[in-house]
Amino acid sequence: MKNCFLCLILFLCLLVSMSKAEVFTSADGYKFDVNLKPQKTSIMLGEPVFIDFEVKNLSDVDLGVLWGGDYRNEFGRPDSFDVKVYDADFKIVPKPETNTFGGLSTFQKSPVGQSYNFRLYLPHWATIEKTGDYQIQIIKGLVVKKYDLKNMRFDNLPDEIPVKLATKINVITPDFEKMGEVIDTIGKDLIKGDDTAQRLAPFIYDERIIKYLAQAIEKNYWLMRHLAKFNNDAALNAIVSRIDDDDQEARRNVSITLASSLHPKAANFLLQMRNDKFYAIRLDVIHYLGKTQKANTTQILKEMMNDENESNRNEVKRYLKERGEKLK
Repeated sequence: MKNCFLCLILFLCLLVSMSKAEVFTSADGYKFDVNLKPQKTSIMLGEPVFIDFEVKNLSDVDLGVLWGGDYRNEFGRPDSFDVKVYDADFKIVPKPETNTFGGLSTFQKSPVGQSYNFRLYLPHWATIEKTGDYQIQIIKGLVVKKYDLKNMRFDNLPDEIPVKLATKINVITPDFEKMGEVIDTIGKDLIKGDDTAQRLAPFIYDERIIKYLAQAIEKNYWLMRHLAKFNNDAALNAIVSRIDDDDQEARRNVSITLASSLHPKAANFLLQMRNDKFYAIRLDVIHYLGKTQKANTTQILKEMMNDENESNRNEVKRYLKERGEKLK
């Protein structure tokens, strides 16, 4: 009963700040407001969307909003934000785990009467697996001051201004045709190199996104990794289309993607790369062999013991010793 009462209190607190812009004053005396603007308030299960955390300048001078220092992770997720998603039972929806290693920082300009938006992608913060109503709470310590190119130092920043806002979203049962329309819209933007589409497309698990990812990797090979989750011939063909690429980083993305691909033939293509001239690709093959308990993997590891790279040779020896192999 006590827990239910506490949940109710917290829920009511969320409702107070639900989708309501709040006005703040910077340390140097300039006003701005902050608002949440969801891309949609009703989405289909499996449909990726974003929420804009909008900082609007209400003053008569340009303002600078501190950005960065928090995004070097698998998703590019700005982890200085505290985002919690609650389901209808007021339980926190699990957040995808990732390690963040800082990042560059700068002041983004918010001109007079205009806004600077932090775009937050919902799949980065919650793995929603069922339909229903969800409450989203976002907390952020903002640093805002007069925008002055001559004074962009970071050694004497004003105190953070705590901002806490909330919004809600309804997740409904997906409709095949409507989801197809969503995929087509995101896919076409993906091919154009749109940043938002590049953040949303990886969280589409419908195979209809494959054709768009296949075209997008012609210019942005790093998107290739998101084809690994499909046991689909078209996805595999797209991955191996760059297996002989002159760009070693493109080939590296091929080896990484093949190593995690769900397609049963992916391993055969990965093994074809074991003599690649780029040491990191050969290392990807070594790690795959070392972690895979298949009949011929020990023999192939032995064949790679004479790799020209010392670190690679040491990894081969480590895996063979773990298997009880006696080394000369």
